[in-house]
Amino acid sequence: KERAIVAADLARVRMRPSTEAPVVAHLLRGETFEVEDTYVDDEGRRWYKVLLLKGKEGWLREDVASLYRGSGPP
Repeated sequence: KERAIVAADLARVRMRPSTEAPVVAHLLRGETFEVEDTYVDDEGRRWYKVLLLKGKEGWLREDVASLYRGSGPP
């Protein structure tokens, strides 16, 4: 699976891959996560499905994170 790192100061993790969806969590710059799935919305923006602590899931837009290879931090 791919991993990503938050590139924005603050990233909103949403319930669904939409800017209209409720925010379920926030991630800070430098936090890393495993990408469970991806989705491209009607406007061509890619979203990453992420697994959060305690089994919660959410969606993060690609413009606030960067993909990288490997198991450790980039």
